[in-house]
Amino acid sequence: MVTWETYDGSIVELDDCMDNRVYFRADPENPNTDGFHKEDYDHGEVWTHYFKTDGSVKAGGNIQFLLESTGTRMDVPAYGFAYLFGKEEYDEETGETTYSCTSLTSAPTLPAMTLADFCYISMFSGCTSLTTAPSLPATTLAVYCYGNMFSNCTSLTSAPALPATTLANSCYNSMFSICTSLTTAPVLPATTLADYCY
Repeated sequence: MVTWETYDGSIVELDDCMDNRVYFRADPENPNTDGFHKEDYDHGEVWTHYFKTDGSVKAGGNIQFLLESTGTRMDVPAYGFAYLFGKEEYDEETGETTYSCTSLTSAPTLPAMTLADFCYISMFSGCTSLTTAPSLPATTLAVYCYGNMFSNCTSLTSAPALPATTLANSCYNSMFSICTSLTTAPVLPATTLADYCY
């Protein structure tokens, strides 16, 4: 039996959780209709919430539960999961750039079929322990929807199938940049291309 509590943003020690697991879902009374971002209209910026992990961590289950509590929603809003595990952090004292989830070893499923602009941008950037990418079933893409999604995933050994045939500008831009362990590229079935799509 899972007892749901409102998450307050505090650190969760998995050793304190049942079976060393923690579950997240959207509030049934208040679905996360916009995903994990907040637009600052006065300054033209987008702020995103993200997971930060320490130690070996596996993510699993259907990511859509973070948008609404039944997991049946099949779209992702603009910036919905941007930087969710791959937030770049800059240390002004040392001048070093790090990423939020270098210890992430597995990814959740991403079943959405309707994507919006920037919805998965940099979602797993810098996840250097991730070896396998989740399936990406959407066939119609949006601007920068997969941009930088797995950049700097240096342990990624296989790429997901990319079945999309309707592309958008920059939809796959730099998706696998610096994935130094990849040995095979995915098939690219689209015959009509868009600016910077691949």
